[in-house]
Amino acid sequence: MAADLRRRMVRGLREARVTPDDTLREADQAIQATERLLWNVGDFARKVGVDRKTVRRWIRARKLAAVRLPNGYFRIAASEYDRFLSQK
Repeated sequence: MAADLRRRMVRGLREARVTPDDTLREADQAIQATERLLWNVGDFARKVGVDRKTVRRWIRARKLAAVRLPNGYFRIAASEYDRFLSQK
């Protein structure tokens, strides 16, 4: 079943004249763009110059907007950095 799916995917890529390398490159670019839009707590803390615990306190106090992932980690939008600095 998996081999059949793989053959159909390869056939589709050939018909579209897209190589697997192109597809991987596009996926990498999309991931990098997303990483620039969302920061983890440590990245945000380094940019602001505070400890990670402080950033987590700000999130819990709702001074800083963040998204909680299913694994419990937080992600903070890059636009939140600009908003946060303009408040200080």
